[in-house]
Amino acid sequence: MKRHFYSECKMYMHANPGRYISRYEVAKLTARPYAKAFSPENIVSSYKKAGIYPFNAKVIVETQTAPAEIYPSEFAPSTRDIKTSSKTNTPIVSEKSILEIGNDFLERKKSQL
Repeated sequence: MKRHFYSECKMYMHANPGRYISRYEVAKLTARPYAKAFSPENIVSSYKKAGIYPFNAKVIVETQTAPAEIYPSEFAPSTRDIKTSSKTNTPIVSEKSILEIGNDFLERKKSQL
């Protein structure tokens, strides 16, 4: 949409030399780029790329959904615990998945209460 919007702004500036784009022109200049960018084809392709429909669980790998390391804990899983292939940078499946490690962490916390 950004590319289409900039193109529309450029055409406006050429058609109206010396004028600037005010807040009153933004809605008018956004209408065509919006229709081009949010076409049914683009929406369907974005769902495919995200792996939403048709469902593809391999689109997002475990390293992308690993817990943040801002507040490290001795029990919390870390992205450093996930081994990746040096050639493809994809995670190497270990005996325990991130979900299992996270569930173990929650169970330990519950037992400490």
